[in-house]
Amino acid sequence: VKPTAGGDERLIEPFYFVAPIEGVQRDMLIGRNEMEIVETDANSMIKTSILYYSVPNEDFPGLVRTTTITNTADYEVDLSILDGLAKLVPYGISYGELNAMGRTMEAWMNVYNVEVGNTDLPYFHVSQKTGDVAQVTAVNEGHFVVAYLKEGDSTNLERLPFVLDPLKVFGSDSTMEIPYGFLGADSGRQLAEADQCFVGRTPTSFAAVDATVAPGESITIYSLYGHSRDVEELKTVILPVIEAEDFFETKRQEARELADTLTSKVESSTSSELFDKYVNMDYLDNLLRGGLPTVLGNDDSDNDGKAKKIFHTFSRIHGDMERDYNNFLIDMTYYSQGPGNFRDVNQNRRLDVSFDPRVGDFNVRTFLSLMQLDGYNPLTVPTAMFKIPTQDGINRVVSKVAYYAGAVNESAPAKLESILAAPFRPGQLFADMKTHNIVLPPSMSKAEFLNDVVDEANQHTVAMYAQNGFWADHWTYDQDLLDDFLRIFPDKERW
Repeated sequence: VKPTAGGDERLIEPFYFVAPIEGVQRDMLIGRNEMEIVETDANSMIKTSILYYSVPNEDFPGLVRTTTITNTADYEVDLSILDGLAKLVPYGISYGELNAMGRTMEAWMNVYNVEVGNTDLPYFHVSQKTGDVAQVTAVNEGHFVVAYLKEGDSTNLERLPFVLDPLKVFGSDSTMEIPYGFLGADSGRQLAEADQCFVGRTPTSFAAVDATVAPGESITIYSLYGHSRDVEELKTVILPVIEAEDFFETKRQEARELADTLTSKVESSTSSELFDKYVNMDYLDNLLRGGLPTVLGNDDSDNDGKAKKIFHTFSRIHGDMERDYNNFLIDMTYYSQGPGNFRDVNQNRRLDVSFDPRVGDFNVRTFLSLMQLDGYNPLTVPTAMFKIPTQDGINRVVSKVAYYAGAVNESAPAKLESILAAPFRPGQLFADMKTHNIVLPPSMSKAEFLNDVVDEANQHTVAMYAQNGFWADHWTYDQDLLDDFLRIFPDKERW
């Protein structure tokens, strides 16, 4: 940030210096589905707040970064701002490639959907797959970022241009500590509108803002980082959603409501408000490690006695920063989930039945089926998969949507049949249907369709022998699952 007042220009970088600075106060606020950091600088009379939250209830993954800068002085300040990431790694480069051959991988890096003077919707991915093979495979999936400026109480949002070339910002400083390019420029906008290199280097993603802020007033930059299947989906499907009225404030409210919904089962009201909030946060942490048990399938009474099935959403391996060996994955789909370690998933499901008796003996059967007498058990346990065992079952599902899906896309019924012939998870099923333009009838919701599919399918436990070994402690966690089941169903100790 370059604030200018009375002809005096300086450079400040909020949150940059680690050592305590006289006149600077920093705070961190952590919510159940958002985090905010705040820096109040009495020296520059600038207060900076950065808020992060996710984008729920959409079929694309997204993270919102909201930067609010307030002029705490009693005089007007001109601001030139670059706000964003010093590095954004384009889609298509693996973790191993980035760490072992990061410089080499830059040869594949590109920023698409941009040109000189038009950089407000950049799209980041490699030019083709990076494997050392004879075949050249195109890559269309990519990451994107889009940013908007809100001034004061105005409801109008202005889409912002980006500086994507690190040399324009940092010049010759490859450490990216001092922005020599920004220091020598008249403004951030000047850099964004100038010639930039979009290929062959790790791009930056700095939104450029020039604004005048009155005493006590603020400006806000809304940035959304996300992923799409291709640039056409970004421009024609995702962007109109993002640019709908009140999108960012609506998504923040939905993110909060999602956390409230997930923790509603343990909502407490005691004499200690701190204790009540701790219970909620502790339960949310359990859900993120063990997963939220979601009941799929239609009612037994309406379904020829076919049992409902349990699918755990939101589960993933825990992301402790010091455990860099963890492979942190979560599906970019509806009903999102990711793999976790046996003990982590197991011990965070030990109260599933107490909170939702419909879980029944699902967890007991899942984890006991993975045990071996010598303790040589699988380490990684993703959520279960589904497979329709008969062609008749597949035909029954396809027949319920074929008349409409076939009218929209002639090849849709046959493609849906081939998708349902393979094992699937709910999120991947919907992602594959979207890829092949398989549309449900307007009268049928996604949840209704999924219940019909699950009714016809068998559920299969999935596990992987990653980091093979003898896990003697796994049996102890199974005891907790048995205790939880028998606490609710004592009559089923033998049956």
